[in-house]
Amino acid sequence: MISGPGASAPGLFLFGPRAIFCRMKLFDHRNRERNADTRRVYALFEIAHTAVDFGAALCFTLGSVLFFWKQYETPAIWLFTIGSVLFMVKPSLRLAREIKLWRMGKIDRLAEREQKDS
Repeated sequence: MISGPGASAPGLFLFGPRAIFCRMKLFDHRNRERNADTRRVYALFEIAHTAVDFGAALCFTLGSVLFFWKQYETPAIWLFTIGSVLFMVKPSLRLAREIKLWRMGKIDRLAEREQKDS
């Protein structure tokens, strides 16, 4: 994040020589607090993220223990591979959550605009 003249609000970014400011939409904590549905979606994604964390930790711990015995080296390698994939899933879940919350906000604004036009 770059601050500059007029960049007093959090989440503002400075782009290019003209100092154009734009509002950040993703990863804004207000997205999850808009209504009960967004809070529910946020909670479900947090549960999934925690489950993936535990799965990765379990895979790495079991894989580490299995490396003590030569005959279990292949399953240990597979557990490390699975744990690595689970670590890759974590940021993917966060991005999917933020996109979902952002889209829910767009739908809310569209519905409000439609009600005003009616």
